[in-house]
Amino acid sequence: MSKNINGLSDARVQLVNNYLASNLARFRQTVSQRFSHLIDAMEYSLSGGGKRLRPLLVLAGADYVGVSQERVLPAACAIEYLHTYSLIHDDLPALDNDDTRRDKPSSHKKFGEAVAILTGDALLTEAFGQMLLLSQEKEFNSNQVLSAIELLVHGSGVA
Repeated sequence: MSKNINGLSDARVQLVNNYLASNLARFRQTVSQRFSHLIDAMEYSLSGGGKRLRPLLVLAGADYVGVSQERVLPAACAIEYLHTYSLIHDDLPALDNDDTRRDKPSSHKKFGEAVAILTGDALLTEAFGQMLLLSQEKEFNSNQVLSAIELLVHGSGVA
């Protein structure tokens, strides 16, 4: 029996979107109300209409090696946070100064430059927090988690 790739992809995108939404809901419940504007900006940028290609690749890699998709959702989310951070910062006036992203006002146009910078910074920091969650499932040992974090550092840092 063959699988419909579009249906499989749609289900995976929904899985990722639900996980991202649950993180945003957790942020809203656990941080001070004075940061609600920051969380609004995070939500706005994360819901920008992308295809979620990067987290889908994480899920596909997990399937390939026989690891459940749910167990790698933190890593998939981390990659999406990292990608979204890079888009927010790329659009800033000091870089590309783009007014729009996917036919919507870019983050700095919608929320102001300072909030956009803080939003990107928060997403980058939370990406590393998501990677640390991999150790909670006990499917991954500490060396595997540290190796995954090292890959994230290498892919997002100076190297």
